[in-house]
Amino acid sequence: RTALAQELVSCLRRSGRWPLEASAANAGQAGQDAKIQALGLCVDLDRVQLVSEEVKKMDGTKQAEEDIPWSCQALASVLIARFRHHFCRPESDLCRMDKPEWAFRYLLKLATDHSEELQRWIDESPHKPEAHQLSSQFL
Repeated sequence: RTALAQELVSCLRRSGRWPLEASAANAGQAGQDAKIQALGLCVDLDRVQLVSEEVKKMDGTKQAEEDIPWSCQALASVLIARFRHHFCRPESDLCRMDKPEWAFRYLLKLATDHSEELQRWIDESPHKPEAHQLSSQFL
């Protein structure tokens, strides 16, 4: 799980599109390949999670954390890190207790933009049938 999640985060960075950066739009072949690889890794993470859950059901050791798809956790981890960088560091100008709406607006825009980006990746993906399930989980 950890190795797949780390590889997924690496692919997301190589794509130049996760997290979205206005100045880092990587439309080249390397970015496209990274997107396809990232979706494939999401599908692999989902499969590994299903197997893990089946094994834990047999053992009777299923935990609540596993209700969240691992692929979605990995996708969100990059976005969470960015949010924390801007809004949870005392030295940041955006870390303002008197302006909680700034953080809320930021999260809403981040979620909207990235769900649209993920849907574009899925629509272009050779992993379309498996990736469509990811879309319904993440979006």
